[in-house]
Amino acid sequence: MRALSILAPLSYIGFLVSSLWLFSKIYRRRQANKPPVEPWFPHHKSRDIYVSLLSLDPPPPRPILVAALLRRAMDDVKLIWSIRDAKTSLTTLLQRGQIGDDLWERFLLAEKELEAEIVEVVGEANTFEPGYGQKIFNIASDMVSHERWKEVYKDIGKKREEENAKLASGIPSAAVLAPNPYLTPSSLTLAPSNPLPAAGTTPTPPAASTLVDASTPAPTSTPGPAPIEKTDLTSPPPSRDTTPAPKPVLAGAEEAVAHSGETTPRQAKQQVNGAGAAKEEQVNGAPSPTVTPPAAGGTPKSTPKPTPNKKKGKRKPAVKEKLSQVGPGDEASSADHSVLMDQIIMFGDSITQGAWVPAGTGATISHAYQRKLDVINRGFSGYNTVWGLEVLKQWLPRKHERLPKIRIFFVWFGANDACLPPSPQAVTLEEFKKNLNTIMDHVRSPASPHYSPSTQIVLITPPPVDADIRNAELASRDPPRVPDRDRKHTQAFAEAVKEVAREAMVPSVDVWTKITATAEQHDGGKLDRYLSDGLHLTAEGYRLVTEELAEVIIRQLPHLHWDRLEQRFPHWADFLTPEQRF
Repeated sequence: MRALSILAPLSYIGFLVSSLWLFSKIYRRRQANKPPVEPWFPHHKSRDIYVSLLSLDPPPPRPILVAALLRRAMDDVKLIWSIRDAKTSLTTLLQRGQIGDDLWERFLLAEKELEAEIVEVVGEANTFEPGYGQKIFNIASDMVSHERWKEVYKDIGKKREEENAKLASGIPSAAVLAPNPYLTPSSLTLAPSNPLPAAGTTPTPPAASTLVDASTPAPTSTPGPAPIEKTDLTSPPPSRDTTPAPKPVLAGAEEAVAHSGETTPRQAKQQVNGAGAAKEEQVNGAPSPTVTPPAAGGTPKSTPKPTPNKKKGKRKPAVKEKLSQVGPGDEASSADHSVLMDQIIMFGDSITQGAWVPAGTGATISHAYQRKLDVINRGFSGYNTVWGLEVLKQWLPRKHERLPKIRIFFVWFGANDACLPPSPQAVTLEEFKKNLNTIMDHVRSPASPHYSPSTQIVLITPPPVDADIRNAELASRDPPRVPDRDRKHTQAFAEAVKEVAREAMVPSVDVWTKITATAEQHDGGKLDRYLSDGLHLTAEGYRLVTEELAEVIIRQLPHLHWDRLEQRFPHWADFLTPEQRF
């Protein structure tokens, strides 16, 4: 009995160990035979070519390397477009539970891989020329678009042959929807179109509502086609081969009264009034009774038509009504003027000018406010506040001009003003504060010709600088340049921006503190992850700026947040008829 009590647990342990060993062996065998996961992106051939050119000894000429890097950036632009389109669809499918988490994780991994590729290309571009990394993707995007247009141009002949073949095959005999002759915004309604009759048949004209019976004498003159009303902008001109349209009910009644010799003036008045009532009831949707002409000495009789068994529903608003509501006011939405889209303007130096790179602050804000507010780039590379004031007067709208209104005015100066003397860009701290106030006075002062009380001003501090990297890059130039940046000196200008904002009671975006704190927390205080050349921002640097700017909008300008603004112009589904909706 004692031996059995010892063998039972030992056999259980042996069975458990052998089962685990067998499971592990089968699992590892299946994992070894499992086909490798296909990468999300295809093989990056242009990247391999660029790396191969860099490893050559002696290295190839500089123009060849620049061209290879530009081709690499063009392929990256195509990947950016593809992953942007795929993200929307995958997000929807993931929310519906139609794809697994493994596919979503693969997508996120590919997205991070693409971000690393973009950062690497920007860094490589800056080695050829400072600041070139901020422009290379814009150039690559234009070149990719140009290549696509060339492909479309090459396919014109093929498309022409296909369209000619379709026209030569003839029109099918099946019923199709009649197109609107004049497709204008005023003619786009939500009413269904009428199907065309089958080929080879004659369309039957609708029965005209008459106020007289067959005994009423017909008019002596032959009626011509009904004239087109001047207010009808969508009706096609009458054709020679078409059947004349029936006359309106009211016109038919007046003509019948005029040519009838047996009716009295009182009876004629009753007929005309009855016709007008019938027409009004038809317009309002109520059934109109058929009026029978009175016999001699009798009174007119009305036979009500059977009421159709239809449920009345709410009439969907026409697109014309929606288009009349897109303007910010009566002046902008009138037919005599085009619609004005209000704007967000970012005014500053090269850091502002480069904010429209992929994942840049300007590009991100433009995407958030699409079809709500136009985000305008007013960045001027190399400018300080002195030169910025000179050009501000040239493009800032005047208060009596019919131009788009500026809803948010971002002012982002200080990086060049903080240059060290004897740089021609250097501005004293007091002059810098004065210039910032002058810029704001152009918008806030009632005496200014550019006065705009509805414009919200937001000041942005300059980012930190890495003086070592910046000055080393200047020393490597031919001829070498003296150092022109100092971190503490630039920090004083960042503090001045916040001071001016507090005194003027306007919001400020503290870019300096955001980037510095993030670098100290994650990178040991190093700024090379956020600055491409010690001065200009990388994609990661712009991402931090965007986060801080969004926080300011959420906390201090919630009424101008992109989620609280409505899109301008109708949704595309408003142009569909009920039959076309799905």
